[in-house]
Amino acid sequence: MLRYRLADGEAAPPSRIPIVPPPTGFDGALDAVLPRPGPQPVESAADFVVSGFIRDEPPDPDGVEAVLLFIGDELTVHQPGAHRRPDLAALYGPPFENGGFAFRASADREIVEHEGVLAYAVSRRGVASRLRFAYLPLEREPANREVLPTTDGRRLTVRPPGDGYHGEVDLLVSENRVEIEGWVVDATRGERPRQIVIYRDGHFLINLGLNQERPDIAARFGSPDLLRAGFRGVVPGESDAASFVERYRVFAVMLRGAAVELNAPRPAP
Repeated sequence: MLRYRLADGEAAPPSRIPIVPPPTGFDGALDAVLPRPGPQPVESAADFVVSGFIRDEPPDPDGVEAVLLFIGDELTVHQPGAHRRPDLAALYGPPFENGGFAFRASADREIVEHEGVLAYAVSRRGVASRLRFAYLPLEREPANREVLPTTDGRRLTVRPPGDGYHGEVDLLVSENRVEIEGWVVDATRGERPRQIVIYRDGHFLINLGLNQERPDIAARFGSPDLLRAGFRGVVPGESDAASFVERYRVFAVMLRGAAVELNAPRPAP
């Protein structure tokens, strides 16, 4: 249940909106959370352009009722109104053309780039849905800094294990498939990663949950919270270990704002 108050209704009690999981006729996604072009304030707060779309059935010509952004400990409510998106009309039909949204928001740039924004859309039918995000192609910044960006505003620095990050990944090769298996932790904060993501040729391929119990890892770091620090999953469309090492990369998306790269050992010749 979401509780929020519209900016022009401070005297009214907060609205209580049920959250519905897709697919229930209402969902959507963030396309981008990008710093506004042009000069920015010297202080940490920056202006961002937030854009995305909803798919509401039946569609409303006035678009989304509101978009709620949680950034750090702050909640802001935005009423962007309808935003024409011809691509939505092409995908879902002409009635969905006004399902886009775009607006500006001010936020601490470091928080956005490390933690991202958590966004919910509120339908005019009185239900809400969390907006999905996507992993974007890897980027290279000045000073050779490699970044894994996401559409919720995060720009995660790619880095090796170390500085409290620990982990390993191995390849499990059978006759017709390749699996990865491993573990990763942030020992400094006693945390597991958000997700494990696999990239192929610099582009996102698939994400894995932390789906394996590792009592040995929990015992090593003295934290029962790290019990489910393991992962295992099939690499789609791959059956050759040598090809995996050359074309694929495995990252642990950490809560501290880093993408820790786990390198699989090269297969024996």
